[in-house]
Order: sequence, then structure tokens, then C-alpha cells
Amino acid sequence: MKQTLQLLINRIVNNSYSISDLKSFIHICSSIATAYLKTEIYYKRLFFPIVHKEDSDLQDYAIDLLADLFATDEKGTLIKIKKYFDPIDLRNNEVLFDELKKLILKVTKQELINKFKENDPAGYRLLRNIKLASKRNNKINTFSSIQRIYYYFDQNQIEIPEDLNPELPVIHKDKLIEIAFDAIKQFKTTPQIVEYLLLSIYQDKSVCGFVEQSTLYKCLREVKIGKTVTIQDSVSHINLSQFESSIHNLELSFNNLKIFLANQINSKYLKKDKITVARQQYYLSVLNEYFYDLITINKVNSLKHYLDTDFIISKSDIHRIEYLIKLGKEHLKQELFPNLKKMKV
Repeated sequence: MKQTLQLLINRIVNNSYSISDLKSFIHICSSIATAYLKTEIYYKRLFFPIVHKEDSDLQDYAIDLLADLFATDEKGTLIKIKKYFDPIDLRNNEVLFDELKKLILKVTKQELINKFKENDPAGYRLLRNIKLASKRNNKINTFSSIQRIYYYFDQNQIEIPEDLNPELPVIHKDKLIEIAFDAIKQFKTTPQIVEYLLLSIYQDKSVCGFVEQSTLYKCLREVKIGKTVTIQDSVSHINLSQFESSIHNLELSFNNLKIFLANQINSKYLKKDKITVARQQYYLSVLNEYFYDLITINKVNSLKHYLDTDFIISKSDIHRIEYLIKLGKEHLKQELFPNLKKMKV
């Protein structure tokens, strides 16, 4: 197997591969990604659903995630594969599969993040803020167990306190949601809300003193963003058709704005080779999150709040994004919302 993989990767990198080689290589890569997806689905670590009935559906999804990795130039060279493996000794059988697996998992994880950011910018931002909460609040702590991350309250900075009562049942979701509603009435930032939740769990001696990350996310997702909001009681006095119409108009406005901003980035920066495609996508993700807040809740945070800490940016990037925000606001005023004076911009 190792010898076969070595020969296959050599042919792929050296651009001496056949169609059969390419199919085999894509199959190996997609199988690695599929195995990872199965694990994430099993442990419920994905924060958006992947619709699949059979393993073949999941493998097709994996191939879609990896599609850019198999891009070729005019000579048929797999550019990204060659760039990755060029510094690696292709004669070393021991490291080849590990390096290939490392590359596939890196791309798969990044593409899942991109899809999450694209399909659910508000949910992505919430999850990111939950993950950053322990860095912004020293009373929020985490530990990992069986490939899951757990959050707990600890004001004494003990690595893992002994009074977390792991033998007790976890807090019920309905109870957690009830506490979350109390939290958002008192606090605005995610770290403050998470601290309140964890302190409440810690003080309740009938449950264990920690909560799993996905449970925490789903609870706050429902309370802060309203993924499963029922409107029967809270807005029963509103005409439902008017409500649906207003939501449709907001979505239409947001989609029109995204097209406008994409065109601006393309014409001003991408076509002039001032930025790469990856940086173009980054600009769009930041702008989408910013204007999603502006349009849907008429409120935005500072620009720093929307910048992805995992993406290296320069002062030029920040200036460009600030300029694009200005253009976006002007576009909203002139074309989408003639009465936008009431909106905080």
C-alpha cells in the first residue's frame, strides 16, 4: 500500500499521471475526508447539517470540499498538490501518507468553516465568540475529553476543579435555555453570557458542573439568533403574511448588497491583482457578517469584532474593508432603503 501510494504521489507531483492515477488519487483523498466527516457527524461536532442518505453521498460531499485542491494549470499540473509536496522527500514512505492526511484534513476543515460562514454568518460568529470566551474571560475554562470540548466556571484558576461532579446528569437543555434568557436580559457580550450560564450550572448541585461546546452553542443559537423561534405567542398580533413579507424583503436586500460588494471587490482589487482569491473570500465573509447585523438587527459591533483572528491581515486590508463598508452603506441608502435615515449607519 505504502509503495503504491509513493508511486502514485510521485506521478501526481511530477505531472506524469494517467487518468486512472488521478481517479485513484481523488478516491484516496476523498476517502480520508469522508472518514473525518463521519467522525464529526458521529460526535455531533458539525454545527450545520450535511444531508446524506448513504456513504456515497458523503463521499460526493467530500469531493466537493476538496475540489479546489485538484485544480490544474494549462499543462495539467495539480498546482496545490505539487506546491505542498515539493519540499517533502517523496522517497520517504513513512511520511507520505501522514502528510497527505494532514493536507486533506486541513483543507476539509477550512472548507467546512467557509460553508458555515457562508450559509450561517450569525451562527458562525456566535460559535467563534464562544470559542474565544475563555481567552477573554479568565473565569471561563475548558477541557477536552473523547474528542469533545467542555466549558466550566472556575474563578480560582484551578486546572480542573474536583467539584465538577461528573457523576451527576448534565443540565437539561430547557433549563439551560431558561438560564440563557435570563443572561441576555442582563448582559450583552458572549463572554459575559457564557460566564453567567456556567456559574449557574456550577451553583446547581443537582447537575454536573460543565457543559459540552455544541450544547452551549445550540442553546445560545436558539436564544440569541432564534434558530427554532416560535412566533405564535410572541407575535400573534402581527399579520403573518406581513411578517413573512418583511423577512423576504430583508433577505432580498442582503442578497443584493452581497452582489454589489462582490462586484466592488472584483473590480477594485482582484482584477488589479491587489489581492488573492482567498483574500477576496475573506473580505466577503467579514462584510457579510457586518451587514447581516446592520440589516437584521440595526446594530453593529466594532470592525475588530468581525475580523477572523485565524486570518493574517494587514493595515491595507483593514483600510479596504472600511472603505467597502462605506460603499455598502451608501448603496443601501441610495438603492435599497430610501428611508434609511432611521437606520443607524
